Amino acid sequence: MKTYNISGKLIHAESNLPINGLRIEAWDKDILVNDFVGEATSDKEGDFKITFTENRYKEFFLDAKPDLYFKIYRDKQLVHDTKDNVLWNITDDVNDIIIWVPNIPAEKPQVPPIGTTPKSNTVLGKVTDKQGLAIAALIVEVYDVDMRNWQLLAETTTDKNGKYEVKWVSSQLSGSELQTADIGIIVRTGKQKTLLYKTPMQAVRFNASDREEINITIAETIAAEVIEFDELVRQVTHLAGEVAIANLQEDDKNQDITFLSKELNILPQKIEYLVIAHRLQNLSKIEAPFFYALFRKNTLLKNNPGKPFSIRLSIDLSSDEQGLLYDAALADVAVVEVDINAAVKEMIVAENVIEKINAAIKALSKYKTQAQEYYETTYPQKIVDTVSGFVL
Repeated sequence: MKTYNISGKLIHAESNLPINGLRIEAWDKDILVNDFVGEATSDKEGDFKITFTENRYKEFFLDAKPDLYFKIYRDKQLVHDTKDNVLWNITDDVNDIIIWVPNIPAEKPQVPPIGTTPKSNTVLGKVTDKQGLAIAALIVEVYDVDMRNWQLLAETTTDKNGKYEVKWVSSQLSGSELQTADIGIIVRTGKQKTLLYKTPMQAVRFNASDREEINITIAETIAAEVIEFDELVRQVTHLAGEVAIANLQEDDKNQDITFLSKELNILPQKIEYLVIAHRLQNLSKIEAPFFYALFRKNTLLKNNPGKPFSIRLSIDLSSDEQGLLYDAALADVAVVEVDINAAVKEMIVAENVIEKINAAIKALSKYKTQAQEYYETTYPQKIVDTVSGFVL
């Protein structure tokens, strides 16, 4: 059985603008009886698509090809038809039909009584991942769902707690239901607007109340859309003002890391790694993204035979920067290369870190002799002094 796909666009003849929310009926024109074959509703771009099979029309003559024309309705009111411009003997799909709609009557405005304002409706909720953790900076779009058309009512962005809230008024509604909305949600990423979630039809809030709470769980892992290090530098630099990243502190006087972590909704550990990476850049002239990648991939926490007396369990602002530089100098070059490549693939740091990796490893090699001496003499004595301090 043959299937036909008919698509096109409604354009206002006077303004040349697309027309949203009109119902388009397709009819097969016959000598005796015209057959209704399908319908659709134009979207905000004026686009529509009608699909039907050959059993939807009848022919009483040898020619079994449909002859199509269209009727255009606003609600139940016929506003235009194309009986004078029939598409004769359709044999295949027809695309890019332009229907010019002249003199379309204006919709009756819903004017509130004098001295009052339109009553607003609210949709609010929280967006989390499958572990229940809040997801910030996602775009949330709220729609009125019709059978084949979604009309955008409002959009916003989730805050640092994953929460969103929008308001809309009944005068925004179009189509057959002008008083109540059937609410559906679309969630997209903040940068590239990648689709993450769309309310399935069975979960649409039909005949929504004036206040609906809709919480959303994003089941899939959200791929990074920006370079983590670069974005973190941008955000921290903006908030820190005149304080250089390497000079950020966390002590009784200044709780810079705590403030930034809560303000940006970012793990404190990442901000500490950023600070230490910049301190090591100042110490060694090796660029901070290289060290940041090593910290994020736990490269310096891996067992290294070159440091027999050193077992580093964590890296934070209290870590000795010279010791960290020595750890990097003694790290297995093969492991460093693997971890840097992984960090680039995961968009933790930019691709140019790979391009500069040989220069960074060469610069680190200058510290290797000092690092070996440090772990053979200075570091063991530090351990002895620390233990003695506890015993005494």
